[in-house]
Amino acid sequence: MPLEADTDTPGLWRAATADSCGVHALIIGISDYPYLSDGTAPGNERAGDSGGLGQLEVSALSAAMFFDWLCEAGEVAGAPLASCRLHLAPRPDERDRVVQLVKGHFGAADYATLRAALTAWADEMALAGRLAGDPNVALLFYSGHGVEVAASPAILASDVLTQRAADGGASRAIAVEPTTAAVKTYNISRGLFFIDACRDAPQAARLLNLVGDDALKPNRNAVRRPDGLIRLHSTASGLKSYQVKDETGTLFTQAVLSGLQGEPPAYVPYDTTNLPWALKFAALEGHVKRAVNRLLAEHSPLAIQLVEPYGNPYNAEMLVALKAGPPLDAGDVPAVSEPTPANVEEVVERSAADVLKNIRSLNTAAISDLRGPAPGGVKGDLFNFNVMHEVLGHESVTDPWIRSLRFLDAWTGESVDPTVAEIFAAHRQEIDGRIAAWVDMTVQPGQGEALWIAAGAGGDEDTTGAAIAIPRDAWQPIPVRLDIQFDASEGPWKLRQMSARLADPAGAEVYLPSSWQTLFEAQRIEAFADLASAARPIEQLADLQDVVSGKRESPVAAAFATNLLLRAGAIDYLHDWPRNLAEWFPWLADGPVLWAETLLRRREGDELDLGQPVIEEALRYFTMLSDRGAPLVAHSLGLALRQADLWRPFVENDALDGGKQSNLRAALEYVDRAGRFAQSSVGFSRFVGAGVETHPDHVLGRGRYRPQQMLAVA
Repeated sequence: MPLEADTDTPGLWRAATADSCGVHALIIGISDYPYLSDGTAPGNERAGDSGGLGQLEVSALSAAMFFDWLCEAGEVAGAPLASCRLHLAPRPDERDRVVQLVKGHFGAADYATLRAALTAWADEMALAGRLAGDPNVALLFYSGHGVEVAASPAILASDVLTQRAADGGASRAIAVEPTTAAVKTYNISRGLFFIDACRDAPQAARLLNLVGDDALKPNRNAVRRPDGLIRLHSTASGLKSYQVKDETGTLFTQAVLSGLQGEPPAYVPYDTTNLPWALKFAALEGHVKRAVNRLLAEHSPLAIQLVEPYGNPYNAEMLVALKAGPPLDAGDVPAVSEPTPANVEEVVERSAADVLKNIRSLNTAAISDLRGPAPGGVKGDLFNFNVMHEVLGHESVTDPWIRSLRFLDAWTGESVDPTVAEIFAAHRQEIDGRIAAWVDMTVQPGQGEALWIAAGAGGDEDTTGAAIAIPRDAWQPIPVRLDIQFDASEGPWKLRQMSARLADPAGAEVYLPSSWQTLFEAQRIEAFADLASAARPIEQLADLQDVVSGKRESPVAAAFATNLLLRAGAIDYLHDWPRNLAEWFPWLADGPVLWAETLLRRREGDELDLGQPVIEEALRYFTMLSDRGAPLVAHSLGLALRQADLWRPFVENDALDGGKQSNLRAALEYVDRAGRFAQSSVGFSRFVGAGVETHPDHVLGRGRYRPQQMLAVA
């Protein structure tokens, strides 16, 4: 049945009687934010400082277009349409097109209305799933402003920061993680969320106290669990999501809809080898990633927007949509095509080659020739004016870079020898007053130590800086790619972004464990294809135990591998080796978090009952952070922050005995402290702050106790 407007309730559409199983959709699109910069509210009601947040161009239109596709599709994820709640806040330039697409029937998008819609959406699908066993699907689409603090993304209602509210409108936002966790318990077969929003501005969110609300609560009496609950974020943690005025939707929405509709003549990314044609999530994920890269390059070649999935659980084979076959006007397109072997590697190679077009590169030999005696006798490639001037291309960029650069030990705050990082390749692109550079380097081993690279801050409260934390490995160097971006659009060159991920170890002239090559390939596959394909090379390693047990191998590489398998839902491949990582390398904070996460994902149900041995063990391993501090691999830190929210009530309720209580409190303090400044995405944790906030003393806590016997055990 087609969706029909319920004229008694603004924004409510139905294709079935109330409380029926099927697809229950919630679609939100907000372009008009009256209380933010350039908003339409009276001046005394608008925020004096909106943290750089203003009006959007096509978010409401994007949501209306998604609604239009949904009406045409008729079913999603193997279930027919049941209900849709549509809430929009268009700007004048969008309104006519939006009204046409949705026939003028939509609800408001202020916080109170959205919260009521969320509750009604949750109640209806939870009841429907309890009353009948038919497929029951949660579908959410959001396009609008977003922020992220402490690895917790939040979406902003249209009346965020209204000065009419007692708290200045700071709480008029909805936290995405708790919403996802709650929906998992609402008797659904599967769930699919599309979140089209920025995930940056943690500093502005902290200053403005923008806090996402836990609008939904878990159902403790769920009668079924989903086989897949996946969010597809338009960008990775710490990055922006782009839209362009006069475009037909945001870049992400354009990419998503092109995938859902299937692009003729091959109708990619549908599998057309059988009838009906099927679209699986992995195929949609890879298509959206590549399409966003292509669309973004047309508008801003140096901008970065990394589409990122998150699953609880992630299910690459989850059905998203079906097509009966080619449309009547498709000409000679066969109803069923010949199967072609999937070649992810070829797609990735082609996509990676496109990225490297028009980029200036330096190899190891060129960098070696540049080293020579640096001005002032400074050692260390990142501090060497000759090397970095060739990398960055301008004296006016190189000089402030070197003057602001600091190498410190993350745990003690003491200076570190600049020669621990040696560059073996570099790439640069410059367009219209912006520079993007990749610096590939090796970071020397130093078990129990971590390299803190800080830059950009002038040491005062008015300058924003960035920092990267890289755990140093046990026996061999780590290949690291430092991504740095500079901008001169508002005056002198300024550091706009700094992050670190894995570099291609093939270019290094020193011995590196073979696991790094496998992990780099997985990182590249994930960037251009799907998470499941990225995990496959890790699953196919001859012996996963070798990654952590072999003295020639790398415990930091093991942390990367474990994170990837957890994110891809490949729990069966892990066995108990995350526990070995925690036990054998007590100087590495990632191990306890990864083993705790493995245990939590293997538990039955969603309750945290300390009477269950698996829960008690997970808590015991998380508490090890009271000695080790926060993990520094980006995804490990994200897991630690999510786990902290689970364990926090035990401290608040004094639920543990004295020593356990104080140790858990200390572990939470380390994680929360790091989370306040974290802007993590892929690779290694990164942090942003003003002035002294980028010093490890401030972010991680100085002088963490590291007993010598712990180092000796490893």
